[in-house]
Amino acid sequence: MSFKNPSNNSKTSFIAKVYNDQITLYTLDGSKSGRIYYRFISSIDGQGYVRRSSKTSDIALASKRAIDAFNEDTARAALGMKSSKITISKIFKRFDSELSPSTAHLRARYFRRWLLPYFKDDDLFRIDENDIIALIKYRIENTNDHNAVIQNTIVKLTPSTIVKELGFLSTYLRRAFQKRLILYQVKFPSESKISTLIGGFHPPANQRAGRLSDEQEKAFTRFLKEYRRNYNLKSGRIYDRFIDSYPRKRYNWARMYMLIHLVKSGGLRPQEAMRLRFSDVHLWSNPSDDDEIKYTLIDVRPEVSKVKKYRDVILKDGRRFYDRLQELWIPEWTQHFRRPPNEDDLLFPRGTGTGQELSKNYPIQFRRNLKTLSEFMEIDLTHRDYGTHKRNITLYSFRSSYITEMLRDTSIDIYTLSKAIGSSPNMISLYYDVNQQLHHRRVLTSHYAKYLKR
Repeated sequence: MSFKNPSNNSKTSFIAKVYNDQITLYTLDGSKSGRIYYRFISSIDGQGYVRRSSKTSDIALASKRAIDAFNEDTARAALGMKSSKITISKIFKRFDSELSPSTAHLRARYFRRWLLPYFKDDDLFRIDENDIIALIKYRIENTNDHNAVIQNTIVKLTPSTIVKELGFLSTYLRRAFQKRLILYQVKFPSESKISTLIGGFHPPANQRAGRLSDEQEKAFTRFLKEYRRNYNLKSGRIYDRFIDSYPRKRYNWARMYMLIHLVKSGGLRPQEAMRLRFSDVHLWSNPSDDDEIKYTLIDVRPEVSKVKKYRDVILKDGRRFYDRLQELWIPEWTQHFRRPPNEDDLLFPRGTGTGQELSKNYPIQFRRNLKTLSEFMEIDLTHRDYGTHKRNITLYSFRSSYITEMLRDTSIDIYTLSKAIGSSPNMISLYYDVNQQLHHRRVLTSHYAKYLKR
């Protein structure tokens, strides 16, 4: 008995019907391999016939594979799934347009170079964390294939690169799960686990969190000092070689000065600093101090904090930030927006708004200023060492340097520091190489020693 296969118009020869006559087994006429194919009507609405190769000429094994495929299709229909087979190509074509156009070229390259060669035409209905780990291993093993050798130098793969790539895949699979195309909400491995998979990538403890080198610290300290000394509100002649009186440029450099000063002195997260308002900055004095030393106090409101909890931050430079705010930043803010700031205005708003719009592209502007500053000071202020690799210096690097300095140069305990920076002791121990038990012993014995000396 022969019939035509509608999918490719080739003639086929009937072999048998199995599973209560719901599955038809057949071969293609003229096939040298003798592979057996199967077909059945999908239980999923609108899918029609499912036709696949069993990839074997053994009728018993072909029957088993056909029945497994039929049961899989029935299970998908019962779970409300919308497709009889979902491949990486289908997922990419359907959901890639939902992501930002600015990274479209990166996503397309990642799909062509890694996702498509690895997953090929496989069914991703049951994709899980083990499949993601296998993809990462494939990525690591083949990093310097696929024309990845540039100018005779071997490409060094870092955890951050894989994390960024997996961010694209995570979005695709999350949307596929929401649309009932795959069975599970896929869990992705952490960056620390990815580092373990890469192997041999173990940056020194003082570099894991991104602190600056001693030379870079000195260069930024010099920038803060000279910027203030050379600042002239009328002429705007600050560092004549790279700042002129153009209003936007003046404002961006003044904002950079204040942000570095704030994050370097209080350890705030950059996204928290950018959301502060003028009403969040105060002067505070400790009633127990005889000389009544005043400090700058920052209120980090729940809607500002990353962890959605209130905390107050006392800057380590006393009242200097508050004084710079009054003598430098408020006049610059007033001149730029042509009005004095109100308490509800953002402390560091977008330069092209009315003083109440959040600056979303500040990291890009910060990078540009760092490049100019590097050329002026003749030292690389755009990258920092990260083990055997380089990473970009960002505003967050000053938070990391603040935490490292407080742990290294002061007697503050890890628990008090965790409250000040809005993090947990466990996170500090993980990224800043602090032994909590040893730190706890030192604090206790320093107190006990006073009693033993009596």
